[in-house]
Amino acid sequence: MFRRAMKTRLCLALMMVAFGGVLIHTQAQTIALSDSLAHIFRHRPVFTAKYDTRNTFITGNRASIWGIKAGFVFRKTLTIGVGFNWLWTDIREEIRYPETDRIDMARVRLRYVAPFLDYTFYRKGPWEVTLPVQLGVGTSFVESWRTSEKLKRDWVMLYEPAMSVEYRFLKYFAVGGGYGYRLMLHNNRQLSSRFTSPMYVLRFRILFDELYRLYQQKKANDE
Repeated sequence: MFRRAMKTRLCLALMMVAFGGVLIHTQAQTIALSDSLAHIFRHRPVFTAKYDTRNTFITGNRASIWGIKAGFVFRKTLTIGVGFNWLWTDIREEIRYPETDRIDMARVRLRYVAPFLDYTFYRKGPWEVTLPVQLGVGTSFVESWRTSEKLKRDWVMLYEPAMSVEYRFLKYFAVGGGYGYRLMLHNNRQLSSRFTSPMYVLRFRILFDELYRLYQQKKANDE
């Protein structure tokens, strides 16, 4: 009951954060409300890539999940792409071999591919506020420290909504952070580790769209 109550409160908190973002968007009006997906997709997409770290908890233990992502930006507003993510932190579980009744320690592994979508609804000066969402599919398992044997493997599916703030600097780079939640739609029940948890995100991004615009300007000047 306590866990359910905590999850409910966290979900409500996220909804309040999202609602606050909508209010900011309505007041600032820096990006027109009339922008539709059809209008956004009429613009030529520009390649982008980024690295991010999502700090979270796994069964009460602090953990970091690293991700490398690539995709395309439409009109500096919508980014669509795909990324590869993996558990970086050393999280351990005990495993028992039934045939020998021996107990060993194993490292928990989580790896997944996740299509993602980032929608920037507020922009002013070097600051941007974005709603990033990703849906991941992959595997989780444990790997024995002694034999490197992979055990208890099963597929997982997860959903990660968040809100992030980003600051651009030196024209071609951006750093940011945000808060979100990881919800396991399908978990590996063979593991005692539980991955559903709140998370906070740190990210670094190279603004390839600005580099591409600089390239286009130089090309036009040369002609």
